Amino acid sequence: MVEAENESIGMVLEIKYSESDDMEGACKEALKQIKEKGYEDRLVEDGMEMIFRYGIACQRKKCKVAVLI
Repeated sequence: MVEAENESIGMVLEIKYSESDDMEGACKEALKQIKEKGYEDRLVEDGMEMIFRYGIACQRKKCKVAVLI
């Protein structure tokens, strides 16, 4: 989790290693985990008004990023 102190902006990053070529599915799984585990709850409690949620999938030298605002 990252907070920009002078702004009301926070972000949560969840990184998954994808064993298969389904990078999109791994990104979706990462975003789902952020929601299900309540990773953003502390940011909300700290007064963050805008939270960026990043689901990142990596496989060898490839990477895919999905964002949910």
